[in-house]
Amino acid sequence: MAKVALITGVNGITGSAILDHLVKYTTDEEWRRIIITSRSPLTLSVQDPRVEFIALDFSKPVDVLAQDMSPPCTEVTHAYFSSYVHKDSFAELNVANRSLFKNFLDALLLVTGNCIQNCTLQMGGRYYNVHLQPVPTPGREDQLRLVKCNENFYYHQEDFLGERQRGTTWSWNVIRPEAIIGYAVKPNGMNGLVFSGVQEAGCGGSHAHELELLE
Repeated sequence: MAKVALITGVNGITGSAILDHLVKYTTDEEWRRIIITSRSPLTLSVQDPRVEFIALDFSKPVDVLAQDMSPPCTEVTHAYFSSYVHKDSFAELNVANRSLFKNFLDALLLVTGNCIQNCTLQMGGRYYNVHLQPVPTPGREDQLRLVKCNENFYYHQEDFLGERQRGTTWSWNVIRPEAIIGYAVKPNGMNGLVFSGVQEAGCGGSHAHELELLE
């Protein structure tokens, strides 16, 4: 049977890339529906009859969120979670993103029942605590966790995903890209091309200044 995708954070750099891949490189026989969601209005223009947009706020309580997801998401077989909320305080950041994923997953499982086959959770370099302290390079998946679970929301998200899957028939994956180079309609500080460009601009300006001094 053809699969049904649910992509969260579709206005972001990762969600939009997943959508782009499914639209360009899959057929109706492979994926019959592609449900996309974001808390804010859709900023992308997609010409594919399989694509359906619904606005969802994962900060809502699970029961309310489940109502918002029904009936559009009841047939979802594959979910791709790439939502993120930014907070300047690391403590607030951890609490907010733990709740975001917990609410999403609990509501998803409530709505999809036995239809769900796989949930993919996107993480990033922060899983290895690059934002907190110097860390071993390269980061490896089997390395020990360097901080407590409540100090890194990715730990909590991964553990919660594993706990909810245990004893069921569906599977899960996590992906941890360190830096992403891609396209997003809205300005995106996580785009690796942004800080590469800033660095290049800085180096270029410095080199130009050096040439002026030599002249």
